[in-house]
Amino acid sequence: LKNNLVIENGAKLTLKDCILHVPSGANIIVKPGGQLIVDGATITNRCGLMWQGIEVWGNKNVHQYEINGSYGQGYLELKNGAVIENAKCAVELWRPHYWGTTGGIIHATDATFRNNTTAVRALCYTNFTYNTHKETSYNAYFNNCTFVVDENYSGTETFHRHVTLADVNGISFNGCDFSAKRGLQNVHQWCVGINAYDAGVAVNSLCNSTTEIGRASCRE
Repeated sequence: LKNNLVIENGAKLTLKDCILHVPSGANIIVKPGGQLIVDGATITNRCGLMWQGIEVWGNKNVHQYEINGSYGQGYLELKNGAVIENAKCAVELWRPHYWGTTGGIIHATDATFRNNTTAVRALCYTNFTYNTHKETSYNAYFNNCTFVVDENYSGTETFHRHVTLADVNGISFNGCDFSAKRGLQNVHQWCVGINAYDAGVAVNSLCNSTTEIGRASCRE
């Protein structure tokens, strides 16, 4: 890319088995009703400078249920070894500083978030059922994902945490790994995996059924 990439309402972009380089001042924006599918692809920086990351815009007043194949929020899916790396914030589930745009959706399976100053940020959204308007869980999950900061971290801002959740409920992390190499420049010695403020989060092992009935193999 040379500039921002914007996925409009009703548009769907799939990146498959490729590497997309994004310059330092640019980001990828998924508008409400738009979809970005990263299928085995890597999204990374250019010229050694951190890029801005993916913004998945939402609508605070709209639920997160799929209706006729589409959502009222922006939708991001990461799968099959997708990698998001070297971003200031890999995934923002809103348009930063616009509080009416919270509620962006992410579904991530077998994905890696590598050497980002922040991997994921979700703020100030309450999902609700479309028929009864009762509160329900945030429509986002991370299955078998890796969050890592290693010796190749090039951010000029100090790394403190992989995930920030504030005033959201029900995002799940299943069988995920969180790690950071302490002692490096710009990596805080007390860095953490998930910071949750007034938030409900589920952190579980990932269980895959086996051929032997009644037993499962679980990955912590």
